[in-house]
Amino acid sequence: MPYINPMVQTTSFLPDNKPVLCSVLAHLPYNCEEMVKIASGTDPSLFTITPYSITVWGLLYLGEEELGFFIHASKSPMAALFSSTAKAESANPIHFHVPYASITSAEIIRMENPKTVFGKFCSWFILKKEDRFELTWDGGFRLEFFLTTDCAEFEKTLAGRLN
Repeated sequence: MPYINPMVQTTSFLPDNKPVLCSVLAHLPYNCEEMVKIASGTDPSLFTITPYSITVWGLLYLGEEELGFFIHASKSPMAALFSSTAKAESANPIHFHVPYASITSAEIIRMENPKTVFGKFCSWFILKKEDRFELTWDGGFRLEFFLTTDCAEFEKTLAGRLN
């Protein structure tokens, strides 16, 4: 019987069923057509950043040998709430990935917590601001992801993979 490393998740949401170490829910300020082009190697700076209502949502993940962003082919009902147009849905899954060896910079920028009593009080009634993840890779390409779930485990795992 082959040895299965308990630290590596054996189930996967990826089409090729590669193991996923960890993932976070994220979105990018591009539409599906632009993300297909970016996933195939087009420079993201060639596209105009779109309004929040037409961003693509997916899972930013860390695999054994790559960092990736996966957008499922059909939106879940929850994801559809964040999109204002049916046109933004893709007929095929979109899979953007970069090998760790190609990454030149990867940084999570956390939003600061309010420091005043009034600021803390207001933060209870306002949606949490999202942390950002800035990624650059060979060729000077750059993407900025907006992370909507806790990214502490993602950050720890990424640091281990890049060192």
